[in-house]
Parts: sequence; structure tokens; C-alpha cells
Amino acid sequence: MAEEPLTIYLIRHGQSQWNREGRVQGQSDSPLSALGLLQAQRLWDRLAGVPLTAVFSSSLQRCRSVAELLAEDREVPLVYMHGLMERSQGDWEPLLIEEANRLFPEERQRVRWDPRAAPPGGESAVEVWDRLHVAWRRLLERSHGAVAVVSHSGVLSMILGSTLGLPRDTPFAGYPFYLAPCSVTTLATQEQDYPVRQRRLVVLGINDVCHLRGLPHDVTVG
Repeated sequence: MAEEPLTIYLIRHGQSQWNREGRVQGQSDSPLSALGLLQAQRLWDRLAGVPLTAVFSSSLQRCRSVAELLAEDREVPLVYMHGLMERSQGDWEPLLIEEANRLFPEERQRVRWDPRAAPPGGESAVEVWDRLHVAWRRLLERSHGAVAVVSHSGVLSMILGSTLGLPRDTPFAGYPFYLAPCSVTTLATQEQDYPVRQRRLVVLGINDVCHLRGLPHDVTVG
């Protein structure tokens, strides 16, 4: 018997306090800003009619706040996964981005363009890829119907890049995507005659922000 199609809504968290302040965020646990909370409510409105079967999330509170909002009225599993956490920026957290670029210009460029270079005490692109893809395989095996995945811009860009065929050794700067806070990127399976793990994911939409119309424009990262 054929399994039902799988639809995955990749959701970046809303603006955090450190996004608003322009800080290197990484795995530091900054909460959502007032704008981020409003973005999350707009996201809830956008997905209110979607019959989600599960919500997967990074365990950092800027993602948890969004994931809990999506799951609370649906009585569906809410699963926190370490592999969905943003890349660690190590000793560069919580410097201002401008300050980090000024103090460590060569190191910052090397980390952007060398997939095996990492900030002091932080993670390289390859290290993030490896722990993310362990989590991603588990997520696909456990998923059916429509699921939400709440994570971070860097991690979601890797998932999207992998779906489109970018290899493991792609540097951080090699992912040509901008995913806005509380944006929705949609993936789906199409080969319904195969088990989910054998199906090919296709991209149906990237960086959908129609539900955020009228809010201040936010170009933060992290």
C-alpha cells in the first residue's frame, strides 16, 4: 500500500533579541524580540489550517517559542533535536557582528569559505552538516503527512542546499539562500509508490513571507 505524501514546512525562528542587536548568535540562547513574537503569531495564522502531524525543533528558545505555539492547539508530538541547532560560533558569541568582522577579518572570511575551518571553540560547515544529517534522516523516518521543522537560517540553508544537490563540503558562503525570520520554505515528496525514505524531496517554495506583510522588514541572520 502506498504511503501518504510528506510535506515539510521549514520555518526559521522569529527575530531574536540578539538579531535585533546585531550580535553573533550561534548557539547562545537569546529569546525572541517583540517583533519576533509578532512574526510567530503571523506564522501561526498562516499555518492554522494545515493539519500538522508533528513539529520538530531546535532546542534553543528562539525556536522553542515558535514550535510550542504551532504545537499547543494541535496535540501533536513536539520533538526537540540537537542536530537542528544553529552552528556554534564559539568564542565569537556574543560579539557584535561588526566588532567580530573588525577584530577577526581573516578568520571570519576563512570560516565563510573553507568548509573545514571553524571559529575558536565553534563548528565548521562539515561538522554542522554531519550532525544535521543524522537528525534529518531520523526526522524523515519518523514523519508522515505534514510536519513543521523550526530551526535557524544556517541549518535550514543546509537542508535546502542538500535537497537541491549541494555536496557535504560546501562552505557556509556557498549556500545562496536568504531565509527571513518566520519564513516558510516548503519541501514535499512526490513518488507515492515508495516508502518515505526512498522518495525524492522537491522544493515547492522558498522564503515565503506573505504572512508577514506590513511588518517591519527584517534582514537579520542566525
